[in-house]
Amino acid sequence: MDLGWPDSDSYRGVTRTSVYTQPPLDGQVHIKEVVRKTIAQAQKVIAVVMDLFTDADIFRDLLDACFKRKVSVYILLERTNLPHFLSMCQRANMHAGHLKVTEFYTRNCTKVRGQMGHRFMFVDGDKAVSGSYSFTWMSSRLDSNLITVITGQTVDVFDKLFRFLYLSSTAVDLHQVATKPEPEPESRPQVAAVAPPSAAVARKMYNPKYALVALSNPSPT
Repeated sequence: MDLGWPDSDSYRGVTRTSVYTQPPLDGQVHIKEVVRKTIAQAQKVIAVVMDLFTDADIFRDLLDACFKRKVSVYILLERTNLPHFLSMCQRANMHAGHLKVTEFYTRNCTKVRGQMGHRFMFVDGDKAVSGSYSFTWMSSRLDSNLITVITGQTVDVFDKLFRFLYLSSTAVDLHQVATKPEPEPESRPQVAAVAPPSAAVARKMYNPKYALVALSNPSPT
């Protein structure tokens, strides 16, 4: 994988699952918060496969992960819904520097073109979030949804599925998105130039007779 990918040969641990609903059941957190927390905890890689992606909050979380924490981020999208994603990119205040870090892909078939119905996120090689939840405002506020958070060896299925979809996808040119200019790095305070020592001072600095004096009373120069 272009941006790096976790080792798939090692054992991923005992499989454990947690189920979350929208609206939340008693004692549960909101599905969107589960997704955002999973992104915030990622250390190596985040791989998203989504039919519709228009949630600017989740997108900013992904930008922070790849741009600030250097996490490899991959996103696969359904081609027919790609214009909605590009419109969201503009609303997310994405600047040109982000394009150097993240690449976006969409599924494409050569003969018969169907719609991709997968909705899952694969994280760090040992965790997956899958279910009916799309990364949209409607899903987080109005629709009824269910997701399953899976850890352990079972996530190997999501690993293999994502790599298959990735290889059968085509690149999307994000330079068509109007982005803000990359912010300038913060200016550092200028250090005042130090004048070189005079010839007389230089001779004293190299004269052993003045060595003890120079160490006990350092010259301002």
